[in-house]
Amino acid sequence: MARTPHISELTLEVMFPDKFLKAAHLQGHTPIVTIEGISVDVVPMAGGKKASATIITFKGKSKEFICNKTNAYAIALLLGSNRPIDWIGKRIQLVTDEEKDRKTRQMVPCLRVLGSPDASPAQADEYKRAWRGERKGGELCTRLKIAVQRMLTAGKVAPIEAAEEVEPELDDAAPEDDWSDAPASEDASEATSETVPAPAREPGESTLSPEEV
Repeated sequence: MARTPHISELTLEVMFPDKFLKAAHLQGHTPIVTIEGISVDVVPMAGGKKASATIITFKGKSKEFICNKTNAYAIALLLGSNRPIDWIGKRIQLVTDEEKDRKTRQMVPCLRVLGSPDASPAQADEYKRAWRGERKGGELCTRLKIAVQRMLTAGKVAPIEAAEEVEPELDDAAPEDDWSDAPASEDASEATSETVPAPAREPGESTLSPEEV
């Protein structure tokens, strides 16, 4: 059953839920979700403009994840393949972070990939190394790209193309999802929330217990 948010939790994102997943929906949680589908589509942007974007859907979730280049390289590195078809059925862990807005130059909340319970120890360690240091202004994307290129050189993955980050318009007709830290499930309950600082957690590590993995 959906939980009614307290007035202290209300934000515009909560009051007017949209089709696409945003940082505000996680409420500081780091949910593990299963990739169900990947496609390239044209999405509406602020100001009435449209842009091509890579869209990822998750099992048991109604909101779609606009996957920017940084997150695409992150998934490729963690899963050892940047062929999107190889990502289907694999799990990733999401987290709220901050990024510098290109127009306002202000720090704003964003979604990033924290890790994957399906990553090998070597892939998780490589991701941890890429995560360290500054993550704003494209620094993380650059480090991830270099790490993936090293894997390319070793013949482990193929070249990747991914859409740049875009900010979709709100869609007040879309239902809410449960974005708690629980593993993805087809029976996920509905919930709404606001953005709070994400808990400190080592990138590349999963919150799943050995029994759940």
